[in-house]
Amino acid sequence: MLRVEIYCSPWCVWCWRSRLLLRSKGIHFDKIPIRMWLGIKLPSKNYRRMVERTAGDGTVPQIFVDGHYLGTDDTLAELDRQGRLDDILAGRVPVPTPG
Repeated sequence: MLRVEIYCSPWCVWCWRSRLLLRSKGIHFDKIPIRMWLGIKLPSKNYRRMVERTAGDGTVPQIFVDGHYLGTDDTLAELDRQGRLDDILAGRVPVPTPG
């Protein structure tokens, strides 16, 4: 089974949306917390690592599948609409390159 990681904040609506979509597909994922205070992301170790792994994207959520950067909640939702997400999460096709 592929490892899915999601960088997320507890009060982020888009993070909840992504997590609910993954759960609806029976996908276990590791949550990596991004701490925020008054809407500002704190420069924690997790935040710095996320920005490094995404080549500069500081928004949440950020989703990785088996160590490969998948993208944000919009990417996840679009892949699901296209019918491609299940194959990616099952490892039948490679994770597409964002952008």
